[in-house]
Amino acid sequence: MALALRRVHLTLDFIAMLGERAKQLGVLQGTLFQALMKHHAQLKRAGGGGKGDGVDLASIRLMQRSRDGLRMPHAADDGVLGLSEEETARYAGSAAELRSLLRVKVEDDQDIVTAQRALAECGYFFLALKEAAAERSVSETELLRTCQSGKA
Repeated sequence: MALALRRVHLTLDFIAMLGERAKQLGVLQGTLFQALMKHHAQLKRAGGGGKGDGVDLASIRLMQRSRDGLRMPHAADDGVLGLSEEETARYAGSAAELRSLLRVKVEDDQDIVTAQRALAECGYFFLALKEAAAERSVSETELLRTCQSGKA
């Protein structure tokens, strides 16, 4: 349970950072997210960590558009949307974590809002579960099993 809650919190932190960075860069969150996912696929393919989607740096650069659809003047060739390589790798991993945690495809800003809501609800659930388990003097896992069996 603690690991799941930690993953939820870290992913919510990533979504908040994504919004801030997108605003700083003058791009849509969805644009930044997609560029990060494409970079993540590149890293996986280069590192042999799994099947990549055949994305090359030219494809990533195509994602580097501003809110008005124009190419970003400061888009770096080595990073995504002007992010450092270290930031790009870290954020790309966080973007992949969001997709794996929710198992949804994120394509635009509204998908990110939906993901944020789902994760917030999940976080509230874990907090309520923790409080209810403490009231009953049982572990969170035990209470969850009881609920799943329909006996709670």
